[in-house]
Amino acid sequence: MTDKIHEKVEDQIQWKWFWWPISIVLILWLVTLTSFMMEIWLPEFGDKFVSIPITERGEFGDMFGGLNALFSGLAFAGLIFTIYLQRKELELQRKELSDTRQVLKNQQMEMTEQNKTLELQRFENTFFSLLDTFNGIIGTLVINENFTAPVRGRSIFRDGQTKATLSRALSINNGIDQWFLRKDTVFGPYFRMIYNILLFIERSEFVLEKGNYPNKQFYVHLLRDQLTSHEVLYLACFGLRSGTKENFKGLIEKYSLLKMMDRGSDYMPFLEENYDTIAFD
Repeated sequence: MTDKIHEKVEDQIQWKWFWWPISIVLILWLVTLTSFMMEIWLPEFGDKFVSIPITERGEFGDMFGGLNALFSGLAFAGLIFTIYLQRKELELQRKELSDTRQVLKNQQMEMTEQNKTLELQRFENTFFSLLDTFNGIIGTLVINENFTAPVRGRSIFRDGQTKATLSRALSINNGIDQWFLRKDTVFGPYFRMIYNILLFIERSEFVLEKGNYPNKQFYVHLLRDQLTSHEVLYLACFGLRSGTKENFKGLIEKYSLLKMMDRGSDYMPFLEENYDTIAFD
């Protein structure tokens, strides 16, 4: 508000100095014009007046030669002042354009940040929905093969007899493929959901690797934290299947999904032989 008042005062001062010379020029010009349009009477002796003859009016007009130079100078000064005002106006226009560009740039940056935030919100809504689905699948897990009672949920991964059959499968050529093929109705939806979640994170390129936004590793860790060490063992074995070996195994290594693996497990030598060390970091 103060800047606007200051600019208004400056404009008033500028126009004041512009109109004063113009007014003086107009007054002098009117006086000169009047002198040639009417007889000029000059006081001489009290009440007596002497009229300037027409023949002498040329000489009288020559007296205003200096005024002609003054008028030309004032006209030139007016031209300079007009150029100055135009320059000031152009400077103000450039400043306004610069301010407008800056405002537009700030608005664009804000819109970009808002779009990133919206994209992140959509990503997280989908991610946590998939995570809820995954936890729901765990509740549906059940296995009942020659057992006195069915084993349900995460207890399947701790079951000794199930682990024993998996261990024997590891020592047989293509044994892993055959074992998971027989158990597909039990473990298939569980591991396919893990793979889909990993693939969803991997393909979400807008999830920044740096800055104020969580990176992909952050969301993979949220998934990994849902798994027990027993589940990690089955995950590692499932990743070695011939049908999913390249894709699933690569994601397991990239995001260190075997970090929670029990290093003292009898399975570690076999897994260390088939996985890169980054899978355990």
